[in-house]
Amino acid sequence: MLRTLFGLCIAAVFAVSVQADCGDCGDCAAGTGCSQEAAVTDCGGDAGCGGAAVVGEAVATGSACGPTYETRTVMRSQYVTETRMVPTTTYQQQTQTRMKTVTKKVARVESREQTYTVNVPQTQTKTETYTVQVAVPYTEEETYTVQVPKTEEVEESYQVCV
Repeated sequence: MLRTLFGLCIAAVFAVSVQADCGDCGDCAAGTGCSQEAAVTDCGGDAGCGGAAVVGEAVATGSACGPTYETRTVMRSQYVTETRMVPTTTYQQQTQTRMKTVTKKVARVESREQTYTVNVPQTQTKTETYTVQVAVPYTEEETYTVQVPKTEEVEESYQVCV
C-alpha cells in the first residue's frame, strides 16, 4: 500500500514537471531559475525563456516554456471527374444461310414377278406389287442467326481520387 502511494506521488511530480515543459528551468515566465544554458537545452529557447527556437524546419515562437506552434502543409485528397475512351463490345444479330444435304425417305412402288411350278406339267407366274421406302438425297438452304461482336470506343466519365 505504501509502495503504491509513493509511486503515485512520483508520477504526479513528474507530470507537473512535464506540464510546465521547462525541465530544470523552474518558472521561466517570471524569469527566475533559468540560466542561459538551461533555457537552450531544457526549455527549447534560443537565448533565454522568451526567444524563438528552430524545431526541425518549422519555427517555434513565443515563450520557450509556453506552447510552441508549427506550420505544416497537409495534403487533402479530392475527387476529380475524368473522361476516357473505353472499348466496349456489343453483339448484333446477323442472319446467315448455308446449304446442307438432307436424305428423305420416299415411297416407291415396285413390282416383282416370280415363276413357280404348281403341278408338274404346269408353271405359273405370279406378279406382286409392293411399296418400298427409298432414300433420296437433296440439298436445302438453311437459315440461322449468329451473334457478331462489335467493338467500339465509348466516352466514359468516372470519379478519381487525386
